[in-house]
Amino acid sequence: MVAHMTSNHEWSMIYITGDCHGNFERFNVSIFSEQKEMTKDDYVIICGDFGGVWSKYEESRQETMILDWFDCKSFTALFVLGNHENFDRLSEYPVEKWHGGKVQRKGMETLSYQSSELVETGIALRRGNE
Repeated sequence: MVAHMTSNHEWSMIYITGDCHGNFERFNVSIFSEQKEMTKDDYVIICGDFGGVWSKYEESRQETMILDWFDCKSFTALFVLGNHENFDRLSEYPVEKWHGGKVQRKGMETLSYQSSELVETGIALRRGNE
């Protein structure tokens, strides 16, 4: 866990993980209990191989359920594209600016970073418990 100071001079949490490959058990409250204290100002960054958008031609019922489930989480979910993603489908999502970088919104609070984009997270980074 890393924390950063927001523009409101409050601390937010950033949790980093990766390689979900469509398996999102690690985000259940029983495993990732820290989310009980998180808000939408806190971020979980999935560094590659999210796997939540995978059906070949259109959004499946399972994808809709996964993306809605992430939107209902107390935190904001962000994912960086990895080498195991459905790039054809992902390219269909509209691109928008978010914190100085280009993202594609998958739901209300689930965003993916476009390749090699940098976003401004706000500032002072520190390790948790410091």
